[in-house]
Amino acid sequence: MSFHELDPTLSGEAVFLAESAREFGQAVMRPAGIALDRLHDPSDVIAEGSVLWDVVKGYREQGFHRLMIPRAFGGWMGKVPPETGVLLNERFGHADAGLAVSLVVSGMPFAMAPFFNDAKIRRLARDYAEDKDGALVGCWGITEPDHGSDWPMGTTAQGSNPKMAPTLQAVRRGNEYVLNGQKSAWVSNGTIATHAMLHVGLDPSMGMHGQMLAFCPLDLPGISRGKPLNKVGQRALNQGEIFFSDVVLPKSHLLYHKPLPGGDSPFARGSLGIVNGETSIMISGLAQAAYDEAARYARENSGTAGASIKEDHVRLKLFEMFAQTEAVRAFVRRSTRFRESFLQPKISRVFPGSLVMSYESTFALAAKGLQAFFRMYDLSFKIKPVRGYLKKTWQSDRVKTRYGTGKYGVAAKVLATEAAFEIASAALEIVGDQGLTGRYPVEKMLRDARASMIEDGCNETLALAASEDL
Repeated sequence: MSFHELDPTLSGEAVFLAESAREFGQAVMRPAGIALDRLHDPSDVIAEGSVLWDVVKGYREQGFHRLMIPRAFGGWMGKVPPETGVLLNERFGHADAGLAVSLVVSGMPFAMAPFFNDAKIRRLARDYAEDKDGALVGCWGITEPDHGSDWPMGTTAQGSNPKMAPTLQAVRRGNEYVLNGQKSAWVSNGTIATHAMLHVGLDPSMGMHGQMLAFCPLDLPGISRGKPLNKVGQRALNQGEIFFSDVVLPKSHLLYHKPLPGGDSPFARGSLGIVNGETSIMISGLAQAAYDEAARYARENSGTAGASIKEDHVRLKLFEMFAQTEAVRAFVRRSTRFRESFLQPKISRVFPGSLVMSYESTFALAAKGLQAFFRMYDLSFKIKPVRGYLKKTWQSDRVKTRYGTGKYGVAAKVLATEAAFEIASAALEIVGDQGLTGRYPVEKMLRDARASMIEDGCNETLALAASEDL
Protein backbone atom coordinates (compact mmCIF):
# COMPACT_ATOMS: atom_id res chain seq x y z
CA MET A 1 0.00 0.00 0.00
CA SER A 2 1.50 3.27 -1.09
CA PHE A 3 -0.31 6.13 0.67
CA HIS A 4 2.74 8.43 0.57
CA GLU A 5 2.01 11.80 2.18
CA LEU A 6 3.64 14.72 0.41
CA ASP A 7 2.01 17.41 2.54
CA PRO A 8 4.41 18.44 5.36
CA THR A 9 1.65 20.42 7.10
CA LEU A 10 -0.32 17.31 8.13
CA SER A 11 -0.46 16.95 11.89
CA GLY A 12 1.02 13.94 13.65
CA GLU A 13 -2.33 13.16 15.27
CA ALA A 14 -4.14 13.03 11.93
CA VAL A 15 -1.47 10.79 10.41
CA PHE A 16 -1.61 8.47 13.45
CA LEU A 17 -5.40 8.14 13.17
CA ALA A 18 -5.06 7.56 9.44
CA GLU A 19 -2.69 4.67 10.12
CA SER A 20 -5.24 3.19 12.53
CA ALA A 21 -7.88 3.53 9.82
CA ARG A 22 -5.58 1.84 7.30
CA GLU A 23 -5.00 -1.10 9.62
CA PHE A 24 -8.73 -1.47 10.33
CA GLY A 25 -9.53 -1.17 6.66
CA GLN A 26 -7.08 -3.84 5.55
CA ALA A 27 -7.67 -6.26 8.44
CA VAL A 28 -11.46 -5.96 8.71
CA MET A 29 -13.12 -3.99 5.90
CA ARG A 30 -11.31 -5.42 2.85
CA PRO A 31 -11.97 -9.13 3.62
CA ALA A 32 -15.52 -8.37 4.79
CA GLY A 33 -16.26 -6.44 1.61
CA ILE A 34 -15.01 -9.31 -0.56
CA ALA A 35 -17.09 -11.84 1.41
CA LEU A 36 -20.24 -9.71 1.22
CA ASP A 37 -19.72 -9.11 -2.50
CA ARG A 38 -19.91 -12.86 -3.13
CA LEU A 39 -23.29 -13.33 -1.45
CA HIS A 40 -25.95 -13.97 -4.07
CA ASP A 41 -28.86 -12.68 -1.98
CA PRO A 42 -28.48 -9.05 -0.79
CA SER A 43 -30.71 -9.94 2.17
CA ASP A 44 -27.84 -12.08 3.47
CA VAL A 45 -25.60 -8.99 3.53
CA ILE A 46 -27.69 -7.44 6.31
CA ALA A 47 -28.79 -10.65 8.05
CA GLU A 48 -28.14 -11.18 11.74
CA GLY A 49 -24.68 -12.68 12.10
CA SER A 50 -23.45 -11.11 8.85
CA VAL A 51 -19.86 -9.87 8.86
CA LEU A 52 -21.34 -6.47 7.98
CA TRP A 53 -22.20 -5.95 11.64
CA ASP A 54 -18.67 -6.86 12.70
CA VAL A 55 -17.46 -4.02 10.47
CA VAL A 56 -20.00 -1.59 11.94
CA LYS A 57 -19.10 -2.50 15.52
CA GLY A 58 -15.35 -2.40 14.87
CA TYR A 59 -15.68 0.99 13.18
CA ARG A 60 -17.57 2.40 16.15
CA GLU A 61 -15.43 0.80 18.82
CA GLN A 62 -12.49 2.76 17.40
CA GLY A 63 -14.57 5.93 17.42
CA PHE A 64 -14.35 6.60 13.68
CA HIS A 65 -18.08 7.36 13.53
CA ARG A 66 -17.50 10.38 15.76
CA LEU A 67 -15.75 12.27 12.96
CA MET A 68 -19.00 13.91 11.84
CA ILE A 69 -20.26 14.79 15.33
CA PRO A 70 -19.25 18.02 17.17
CA ARG A 71 -17.28 17.57 20.38
CA ALA A 72 -20.15 19.11 22.34
CA PHE A 73 -22.05 15.89 21.65
CA GLY A 74 -19.15 13.53 22.27
CA GLY A 75 -17.77 13.69 18.72
CA TRP A 76 -14.38 14.42 17.21
CA MET A 77 -15.33 17.53 15.18
CA GLY A 78 -13.44 20.43 16.73
CA LYS A 79 -11.27 17.97 18.65
CA VAL A 80 -9.11 16.35 15.97
CA PRO A 81 -7.26 18.20 13.17
CA PRO A 82 -9.59 19.15 10.31
CA GLU A 83 -7.66 17.08 7.75
CA THR A 84 -8.39 13.89 9.72
CA GLY A 85 -11.65 13.17 7.91
CA VAL A 86 -10.02 13.24 4.49
CA LEU A 87 -7.18 10.94 5.53
CA LEU A 88 -9.47 8.42 7.22
CA ASN A 89 -12.11 8.28 4.50
CA GLU A 90 -9.41 7.80 1.86
CA ARG A 91 -8.28 4.73 3.79
CA PHE A 92 -11.81 3.40 4.18
CA GLY A 93 -12.48 3.86 0.46
CA HIS A 94 -9.22 2.06 -0.25
CA ALA A 95 -10.39 -0.89 1.85
CA ASP A 96 -13.92 -1.15 0.40
CA ALA A 97 -15.84 1.62 -1.33
CA GLY A 98 -19.32 0.21 -0.63
CA LEU A 99 -18.72 -0.26 3.08
CA ALA A 100 -17.08 3.16 3.29
CA VAL A 101 -20.17 4.82 1.80
CA SER A 102 -22.45 2.90 4.19
CA LEU A 103 -20.41 3.90 7.25
CA VAL A 104 -20.28 7.58 6.31
CA VAL A 105 -23.96 7.82 5.31
CA SER A 106 -24.87 6.17 8.61
CA GLY A 107 -23.87 9.34 10.45
CA MET A 108 -25.56 11.93 8.20
CA PRO A 109 -28.85 12.42 10.11
CA PHE A 110 -27.02 12.60 13.42
CA ALA A 111 -24.48 15.09 12.06
CA MET A 112 -27.40 17.36 11.14
CA ALA A 113 -29.27 16.76 14.41
CA PRO A 114 -27.45 19.52 16.41
CA PHE A 115 -28.97 22.16 14.10
CA PHE A 116 -32.60 21.25 14.78
CA ASN A 117 -34.64 23.36 17.16
CA ASP A 118 -35.72 20.30 19.14
CA ALA A 119 -33.65 19.21 22.14
CA LYS A 120 -34.61 15.55 21.71
CA ILE A 121 -33.31 15.52 18.16
CA ARG A 122 -30.09 17.29 19.17
CA ARG A 123 -29.59 14.71 21.93
CA LEU A 124 -29.57 11.94 19.31
CA ALA A 125 -26.23 13.27 18.10
CA ARG A 126 -24.73 12.30 21.46
CA ASP A 127 -26.56 8.97 21.46
CA TYR A 128 -25.03 8.19 18.09
CA ALA A 129 -21.54 9.21 19.23
CA GLU A 130 -21.86 6.86 22.22
CA ASP A 131 -23.31 3.98 20.20
CA LYS A 132 -20.73 1.20 19.79
CA ASP A 133 -23.12 -1.58 18.78
CA GLY A 134 -24.68 -0.16 15.63
CA ALA A 135 -28.09 0.37 17.23
CA LEU A 136 -28.43 3.75 15.47
CA VAL A 137 -28.01 3.72 11.70
CA GLY A 138 -28.73 6.68 9.46
CA CYS A 139 -29.60 7.13 5.81
CA TRP A 140 -30.00 10.03 3.40
CA GLY A 141 -33.50 9.79 1.97
CA ILE A 142 -33.37 11.77 -1.25
CA THR A 143 -33.60 9.70 -4.46
CA GLU A 144 -37.06 8.66 -5.69
CA PRO A 145 -38.38 6.33 -8.41
CA ASP A 146 -39.28 9.27 -10.67
CA HIS A 147 -36.50 11.55 -9.46
CA GLY A 148 -32.91 10.33 -9.40
CA SER A 149 -30.67 12.83 -11.12
CA ASP A 150 -33.52 15.36 -11.04
CA TRP A 151 -32.38 16.26 -7.54
CA PRO A 152 -29.09 17.86 -8.66
CA MET A 153 -30.96 19.74 -11.40
CA GLY A 154 -33.27 20.99 -8.65
CA THR A 155 -30.51 23.43 -7.72
CA THR A 156 -30.91 25.16 -11.09
CA ALA A 157 -33.70 27.30 -12.54
CA GLN A 158 -35.13 24.17 -14.19
CA GLY A 159 -35.84 22.78 -10.74
CA SER A 160 -38.83 25.11 -10.27
CA ASN A 161 -40.83 23.13 -12.84
CA PRO A 162 -43.88 21.64 -11.03
CA LYS A 163 -43.42 18.45 -13.07
CA MET A 164 -40.21 17.90 -11.10
CA ALA A 165 -41.92 18.07 -7.70
CA PRO A 166 -40.76 15.43 -5.20
CA THR A 167 -42.76 12.22 -4.97
CA LEU A 168 -42.67 12.26 -1.18
CA GLN A 169 -44.93 15.11 -0.07
CA ALA A 170 -45.53 16.45 3.44
CA VAL A 171 -48.87 18.16 4.10
CA ARG A 172 -49.13 20.31 7.19
CA ARG A 173 -51.89 19.57 9.70
CA GLY A 174 -51.64 21.87 12.72
CA ASN A 175 -48.31 21.20 14.42
CA GLU A 176 -47.76 18.03 12.43
CA TYR A 177 -46.99 16.95 8.90
CA VAL A 178 -48.48 13.93 7.14
CA LEU A 179 -46.08 12.21 4.75
CA ASN A 180 -47.07 10.16 1.73
CA GLY A 181 -44.86 8.82 -1.05
CA GLN A 182 -41.67 6.82 -1.31
CA LYS A 183 -37.94 6.88 -1.69
CA SER A 184 -36.34 4.65 -4.28
CA ALA A 185 -34.29 1.47 -4.00
CA TRP A 186 -31.06 3.49 -4.27
CA VAL A 187 -31.23 4.93 -0.74
CA SER A 188 -27.99 3.87 0.94
CA ASN A 189 -28.69 1.97 4.19
CA GLY A 190 -32.35 2.15 3.15
CA THR A 191 -33.48 -1.16 4.62
CA ILE A 192 -31.34 -1.08 7.79
CA ALA A 193 -31.53 2.60 8.84
CA THR A 194 -33.21 3.63 12.08
CA HIS A 195 -33.31 7.34 11.16
CA ALA A 196 -33.31 9.33 7.94
CA MET A 197 -32.32 12.79 6.86
CA LEU A 198 -35.30 13.09 4.57
CA HIS A 199 -36.00 15.39 1.63
CA VAL A 200 -39.75 16.10 1.58
CA GLY A 201 -41.85 18.21 -0.76
CA LEU A 202 -43.88 21.00 0.86
CA ASP A 203 -45.11 22.96 -2.17
CA PRO A 204 -45.53 20.96 -5.43
CA SER A 205 -46.03 24.17 -7.41
CA MET A 206 -42.37 25.03 -6.77
CA GLY A 207 -41.04 21.75 -8.14
CA MET A 208 -37.77 20.67 -6.56
CA HIS A 209 -37.44 24.15 -5.06
CA GLY A 210 -40.44 23.41 -2.86
CA GLN A 211 -38.67 20.98 -0.55
CA MET A 212 -37.23 20.96 2.96
CA LEU A 213 -35.16 18.62 5.14
CA ALA A 214 -36.78 16.51 7.83
CA PHE A 215 -35.29 14.38 10.60
CA CYS A 216 -37.36 11.20 10.50
CA PRO A 217 -37.27 8.18 12.82
CA LEU A 218 -38.01 5.17 10.62
CA ASP A 219 -40.00 3.19 13.18
CA LEU A 220 -43.07 5.44 12.87
CA PRO A 221 -46.44 3.91 11.94
CA GLY A 222 -46.97 3.92 8.18
CA ILE A 223 -43.30 3.38 7.23
CA SER A 224 -42.34 0.19 5.44
CA ARG A 225 -39.32 -1.03 3.49
CA GLY A 226 -38.69 -2.83 0.22
CA LYS A 227 -36.23 -5.64 -0.34
CA PRO A 228 -32.49 -4.93 -0.37
CA LEU A 229 -31.36 -3.95 -3.86
CA ASN A 230 -29.47 -6.53 -5.90
CA LYS A 231 -26.88 -4.71 -7.98
CA VAL A 232 -23.60 -5.15 -9.85
CA GLY A 233 -21.26 -2.90 -7.85
CA GLN A 234 -20.82 -1.89 -4.21
CA ARG A 235 -22.76 -4.99 -3.18
CA ALA A 236 -21.63 -4.59 0.43
CA LEU A 237 -23.57 -1.31 0.54
CA ASN A 238 -27.16 -1.96 1.58
CA GLN A 239 -29.70 0.00 -0.47
CA GLY A 240 -33.48 -0.22 -0.64
CA GLU A 241 -36.87 1.47 -0.87
CA ILE A 242 -38.69 3.27 1.95
CA PHE A 243 -42.47 3.76 1.74
CA PHE A 244 -44.51 6.39 3.62
CA SER A 245 -48.27 6.03 4.07
CA ASP A 246 -49.94 8.70 6.23
CA VAL A 247 -46.84 9.01 8.39
CA VAL A 248 -47.26 11.68 11.06
CA LEU A 249 -44.18 13.75 11.80
CA PRO A 250 -44.06 16.61 14.35
CA LYS A 251 -43.44 20.08 12.95
CA SER A 252 -40.25 20.29 15.04
CA HIS A 253 -38.76 17.48 12.94
CA LEU A 254 -38.53 19.73 9.89
CA LEU A 255 -35.52 22.00 9.66
CA TYR A 256 -37.95 24.75 8.67
CA HIS A 257 -41.70 24.71 8.05
CA LYS A 258 -41.58 26.23 4.55
CA PRO A 259 -39.52 25.66 1.42
CA LEU A 260 -36.99 28.44 1.01
CA PRO A 261 -37.16 30.50 -2.21
CA GLY A 262 -34.09 30.79 -4.34
CA GLY A 263 -33.46 27.09 -4.86
CA ASP A 264 -31.27 27.92 -7.87
CA SER A 265 -28.67 29.95 -5.95
CA PRO A 266 -24.96 29.09 -5.55
CA PHE A 267 -25.78 28.38 -1.90
CA ALA A 268 -28.19 25.62 -2.95
CA ARG A 269 -25.66 24.20 -5.38
CA GLY A 270 -23.07 24.36 -2.63
CA SER A 271 -24.86 21.44 -1.01
CA LEU A 272 -23.87 19.40 -4.06
CA GLY A 273 -20.26 20.18 -3.28
CA ILE A 274 -20.54 18.99 0.31
CA VAL A 275 -22.09 15.61 -0.49
CA ASN A 276 -20.15 14.90 -3.65
CA GLY A 277 -16.95 16.07 -2.03
CA GLU A 278 -17.31 13.33 0.58
CA THR A 279 -17.91 10.75 -2.15
CA SER A 280 -14.82 11.93 -4.02
CA ILE A 281 -12.63 11.31 -0.97
CA MET A 282 -13.71 7.68 -0.63
CA ILE A 283 -13.51 6.97 -4.35
CA SER A 284 -10.05 8.52 -4.58
CA GLY A 285 -9.12 5.80 -2.10
CA LEU A 286 -10.66 3.22 -4.44
CA ALA A 287 -8.55 4.57 -7.31
CA GLN A 288 -5.47 4.20 -5.12
CA ALA A 289 -6.47 0.63 -4.25
CA ALA A 290 -6.81 -0.37 -7.91
CA TYR A 291 -3.38 1.05 -8.69
CA ASP A 292 -1.86 -0.67 -5.65
CA GLU A 293 -3.28 -4.06 -6.64
CA ALA A 294 -1.98 -3.74 -10.21
CA ALA A 295 1.47 -2.64 -9.04
CA ARG A 296 1.67 -5.44 -6.48
CA TYR A 297 0.65 -8.04 -9.04
CA ALA A 298 3.15 -6.78 -11.61
CA ARG A 299 5.98 -6.80 -9.05
CA GLU A 300 5.20 -10.33 -7.86
CA ASN A 301 4.36 -11.84 -11.26
CA SER A 302 7.02 -14.09 -12.74
CA GLY A 303 5.67 -13.57 -16.24
CA THR A 304 3.81 -16.87 -16.57
CA ALA A 305 0.46 -15.06 -16.79
CA GLY A 306 -0.72 -11.48 -16.81
CA ALA A 307 1.86 -8.71 -16.95
CA SER A 308 5.25 -8.33 -15.29
CA ILE A 309 6.89 -5.13 -14.13
CA LYS A 310 9.99 -6.29 -16.03
CA GLU A 311 8.23 -5.27 -19.23
CA ASP A 312 8.66 -1.66 -20.33
CA HIS A 313 5.07 -1.16 -21.46
CA VAL A 314 3.79 -2.43 -18.09
CA ARG A 315 5.96 0.02 -16.16
CA LEU A 316 4.79 2.80 -18.46
CA LYS A 317 1.14 1.90 -17.87
CA LEU A 318 1.68 1.73 -14.10
CA PHE A 319 3.36 5.12 -14.12
CA GLU A 320 0.40 6.64 -15.97
CA MET A 321 -1.94 5.09 -13.40
CA PHE A 322 0.24 6.39 -10.57
CA ALA A 323 0.24 9.95 -11.95
CA GLN A 324 -3.53 9.86 -12.49
CA THR A 325 -4.13 8.57 -8.95
CA GLU A 326 -1.98 11.23 -7.33
CA ALA A 327 -3.56 14.00 -9.42
CA VAL A 328 -7.01 12.89 -8.26
CA ARG A 329 -5.95 12.78 -4.62
CA ALA A 330 -4.41 16.25 -4.87
CA PHE A 331 -7.50 17.85 -6.39
CA VAL A 332 -9.88 16.07 -4.01
CA ARG A 333 -7.93 17.37 -1.04
CA ARG A 334 -7.70 20.89 -2.48
CA SER A 335 -11.43 21.05 -3.12
CA THR A 336 -12.12 19.71 0.38
CA ARG A 337 -10.01 22.44 1.95
CA PHE A 338 -11.89 25.06 -0.04
CA ARG A 339 -15.21 23.60 1.07
CA GLU A 340 -14.14 23.62 4.71
CA SER A 341 -13.01 27.24 4.45
CA PHE A 342 -16.62 28.02 3.50
CA LEU A 343 -18.10 25.92 6.30
CA GLN A 344 -15.74 27.36 8.93
CA PRO A 345 -16.23 31.15 9.05
CA LYS A 346 -13.44 33.57 9.87
CA ILE A 347 -14.88 34.15 13.32
CA SER A 348 -13.23 30.86 14.26
CA ARG A 349 -9.91 32.74 14.27
CA VAL A 350 -11.20 34.71 17.23
CA PHE A 351 -13.21 31.91 18.81
CA PRO A 352 -11.39 28.65 18.01
CA GLY A 353 -13.50 25.90 16.47
CA SER A 354 -12.70 23.62 19.39
CA LEU A 355 -14.23 26.17 21.79
CA VAL A 356 -17.26 26.89 19.61
CA MET A 357 -18.00 23.18 19.31
CA SER A 358 -17.55 22.40 23.01
CA TYR A 359 -20.97 23.37 24.38
CA GLU A 360 -24.41 22.04 23.56
CA SER A 361 -25.84 25.45 24.38
CA THR A 362 -23.92 26.83 21.41
CA PHE A 363 -25.86 24.57 19.10
CA ALA A 364 -29.16 25.31 20.81
CA LEU A 365 -28.56 29.00 20.07
CA ALA A 366 -27.40 28.18 16.54
CA ALA A 367 -30.61 26.22 15.91
CA LYS A 368 -32.72 29.17 17.05
CA GLY A 369 -30.58 31.52 14.98
CA LEU A 370 -31.06 29.31 11.94
CA GLN A 371 -34.84 29.52 12.37
CA ALA A 372 -34.62 33.31 12.64
CA PHE A 373 -32.46 33.46 9.51
CA PHE A 374 -34.92 31.29 7.57
CA ARG A 375 -37.83 33.54 8.61
CA MET A 376 -35.96 36.71 7.67
CA TYR A 377 -34.85 35.24 4.35
CA ASP A 378 -38.38 34.03 3.57
CA LEU A 379 -39.92 37.42 4.33
CA SER A 380 -37.20 39.37 2.50
CA PHE A 381 -37.62 37.36 -0.66
CA LYS A 382 -41.26 38.45 -0.89
CA ILE A 383 -40.15 42.09 -1.32
CA LYS A 384 -39.57 42.64 -5.02
CA PRO A 385 -36.52 45.00 -4.76
CA VAL A 386 -34.87 42.68 -2.23
CA ARG A 387 -35.58 39.64 -4.39
CA GLY A 388 -34.03 41.38 -7.39
CA TYR A 389 -30.98 42.37 -5.36
CA LEU A 390 -30.48 38.82 -4.06
CA LYS A 391 -30.74 37.30 -7.53
CA LYS A 392 -28.29 39.84 -8.89
CA THR A 393 -25.92 39.10 -6.02
CA TRP A 394 -26.07 35.36 -6.72
CA GLN A 395 -24.81 35.99 -10.23
CA SER A 396 -21.82 38.07 -9.10
CA ASP A 397 -18.35 36.65 -9.61
CA ARG A 398 -17.55 37.25 -5.94
CA VAL A 399 -20.38 35.02 -4.71
CA LYS A 400 -19.79 32.36 -7.35
CA THR A 401 -16.12 32.22 -6.43
CA ARG A 402 -16.46 32.38 -2.66
CA TYR A 403 -19.56 30.27 -2.16
CA GLY A 404 -19.59 28.21 -5.35
CA THR A 405 -18.35 25.11 -3.55
CA GLY A 406 -20.70 23.03 -5.67
CA LYS A 407 -18.58 23.09 -8.81
CA TYR A 408 -15.46 22.05 -6.90
CA GLY A 409 -17.11 19.21 -5.01
CA VAL A 410 -18.84 17.95 -8.13
CA ALA A 411 -15.65 18.27 -10.19
CA ALA A 412 -13.83 16.23 -7.55
CA LYS A 413 -16.53 13.54 -7.60
CA VAL A 414 -16.64 13.33 -11.39
CA LEU A 415 -12.84 13.29 -11.64
CA ALA A 416 -12.41 10.69 -8.88
CA THR A 417 -15.11 8.29 -10.07
CA GLU A 418 -14.10 8.36 -13.73
CA ALA A 419 -10.43 8.03 -12.83
CA ALA A 420 -11.18 5.12 -10.48
CA PHE A 421 -13.04 3.34 -13.28
CA GLU A 422 -10.21 3.92 -15.77
CA ILE A 423 -7.52 2.86 -13.30
CA ALA A 424 -9.44 -0.25 -12.24
CA SER A 425 -9.94 -1.16 -15.91
CA ALA A 426 -6.20 -0.76 -16.54
CA ALA A 427 -5.48 -2.84 -13.42
CA LEU A 428 -7.67 -5.62 -14.78
CA GLU A 429 -5.67 -5.60 -18.02
CA ILE A 430 -2.43 -5.93 -16.08
CA VAL A 431 -3.71 -8.83 -13.97
CA GLY A 432 -5.06 -10.47 -17.10
CA ASP A 433 -7.52 -13.35 -17.34
CA GLN A 434 -7.08 -14.18 -13.64
CA GLY A 435 -8.62 -10.81 -12.83
CA LEU A 436 -11.92 -11.88 -14.38
CA THR A 437 -12.17 -14.97 -12.17
CA GLY A 438 -12.51 -13.00 -8.95
CA ARG A 439 -9.23 -14.39 -7.67
CA TYR A 440 -7.94 -10.82 -7.43
CA PRO A 441 -10.03 -7.87 -6.15
CA VAL A 442 -9.49 -5.68 -9.23
CA GLU A 443 -12.63 -7.07 -10.90
CA LYS A 444 -14.69 -6.08 -7.85
CA MET A 445 -13.02 -2.66 -7.77
CA LEU A 446 -13.99 -2.11 -11.41
CA ARG A 447 -17.64 -2.83 -10.59
CA ASP A 448 -17.51 -0.66 -7.46
CA ALA A 449 -16.00 2.21 -9.45
CA ARG A 450 -18.68 1.94 -12.13
CA ALA A 451 -21.39 2.12 -9.47
CA SER A 452 -19.83 5.28 -8.06
CA MET A 453 -20.31 7.09 -11.38
CA ILE A 454 -24.08 7.27 -10.78
CA GLU A 455 -23.87 7.82 -7.02
CA ASP A 456 -25.52 11.04 -5.81
CA GLY A 457 -26.70 11.56 -9.38
CA CYS A 458 -25.04 10.54 -12.64
CA ASN A 459 -21.88 12.46 -13.44
CA GLU A 460 -23.31 14.20 -16.50
CA THR A 461 -26.29 15.64 -14.60
CA LEU A 462 -24.17 16.70 -11.65
CA ALA A 463 -21.81 18.49 -14.04
CA LEU A 464 -24.71 20.27 -15.74
CA ALA A 465 -26.02 21.50 -12.40
CA ALA A 466 -22.64 22.61 -11.11
CA SER A 467 -21.80 24.32 -14.42
CA GLU A 468 -24.30 27.05 -13.48
CA ASP A 469 -21.55 28.55 -11.32
CA LEU A 470 -18.80 28.62 -13.92
